[in-house]
Amino acid sequence: AKIRYEDKLVGQQDVIQADVDLADLHRRRIELERVRLVAIARINTLLLRPAEERLPPSPKSLPSQVDVPAADLLRQMALARRPDLAAISARVRADQAAVELARLQYYPDTEFFGRYDPFWQETDVQTAAGLNRNGPIYRRRLSAAVSESQFRLAQRRAEYRQKALDIEYEVQSAYEQVAEARRTTELFSKQYVPLAEQNLAVARADYDVGKTNFLIVIMAQRQTFDVRERYEQVLADYYRRLAELERAAGGALPQPAEEIPKPMPEQ
Repeated sequence: AKIRYEDKLVGQQDVIQADVDLADLHRRRIELERVRLVAIARINTLLLRPAEERLPPSPKSLPSQVDVPAADLLRQMALARRPDLAAISARVRADQAAVELARLQYYPDTEFFGRYDPFWQETDVQTAAGLNRNGPIYRRRLSAAVSESQFRLAQRRAEYRQKALDIEYEVQSAYEQVAEARRTTELFSKQYVPLAEQNLAVARADYDVGKTNFLIVIMAQRQTFDVRERYEQVLADYYRRLAELERAAGGALPQPAEEIPKPMPEQ
């Protein structure tokens, strides 16, 4: 624009418009720098470090695609690795033991003993041997205890099944969100960004030969910057959703050659 203005091909307005857009880019850079510093402070706070401490340099770019196993394999991995489901499984086993213990109360207890004492009498110490045996007479009380323990076991098993269904839903939902983010990333990298750059190149070429005005070039440049920034945001969102999928699956996503753990059987 400056060269064409010096050659008296365009007015000064083109140069001023370019300066205005450059100033706006500087403003955006200041805003992004503030966002970066706030993110660093947040990360340091989560790591229990001083807010201003330096972090390792971030990568210049991130791969736009990550190998993700199939949804059914991720569901199996989640059922085998989620600690909250493992905790409920342990409670199921504890309730099963409580049922068995309640049933054992139907059987009489036998206790053998041997003594060498005066048997609370002012006589010489005597030796004695024998056994004690109690008989379960109050059957209703024992039956009530068994029923109560069985009810708790059934309740815990229902809780286990519901938690397993919730985990499968979380994994499937996170998987679909990752798939959506992956398709959006591909759309930006293969269509939006190349088309925006092509549009800018055509606008600049037309402006150089006087086929269009400078406002068209400015609009194409703004659109290119906007598309590139949105692509970075979409890529960051893709990795956030990958992290959510890892949380739902109970750990890092396995590599293609890694064996998927078997889910915990329902007790």
